[in-house]
Amino acid sequence: TVAGELAIAVANLLNLLNPSIVVIGGDLAQAGDLLIDPLRTAVKGRALFTSIANTRIVGTTLSFRATAVGAATSRAASRAP
Repeated sequence: TVAGELAIAVANLLNLLNPSIVVIGGDLAQAGDLLIDPLRTAVKGRALFTSIANTRIVGTTLSFRATAVGAATSRAASRAP
């Protein structure tokens, strides 16, 4: 399944980098809870407990604007004193 394949990648990401949040975007985010809920379950079965315990897996609400918003935010942050 899509959630199962994505779970392998997300679990590896969590085990290596231990981020506090994983944001799913684009077409995958449009599937909403139909994808995100099974993904969370599958990742819990594959990731180290210490990696997943404090990590949120969410879908973006920005859809295809996420790249532009992220770039603008990054640019603004780099100009801050």
